[in-house]
Amino acid sequence: MELKLPPIPVEQLFGHIQEQLNKVRLFLPALDRDERSDDNRYRGIFRGLLMETQDGFRNAVEAWKTNDYRRLAWATRSLVELKLWTKYVLISSDNALALSRESDVDASNLWNLLKPAFNTSQASNSLCKSFRCHFPN
Repeated sequence: MELKLPPIPVEQLFGHIQEQLNKVRLFLPALDRDERSDDNRYRGIFRGLLMETQDGFRNAVEAWKTNDYRRLAWATRSLVELKLWTKYVLISSDNALALSRESDVDASNLWNLLKPAFNTSQASNSLCKSFRCHFPN
């Protein structure tokens, strides 16, 4: 018995993804406004989620076009996870701040793992700048 799948409307899907990317691009500048410091922190969290979503969609489209199914699976999983995190932070400001704290812990743990590989202050500063962090030497 041969399994036959219906054709996938790839161009229609890509068109829908492009629409979503355009919406993200239009929304991002609104998150740059300066207001209260708490508002800026929440904006930073939402901006980060939107930027990661944009990258996820871009990765999924590129992977599909190049038949890179491992990358497509990774990008799709990332998008599902981003959807869950976005729903979580929209529930309350406490949830948004909890996500932010988890991100700080993850960045610190990553830094602690990578730091021994960079035995010069120049390399350490360069890596830290890439991660937009400032961890003690």
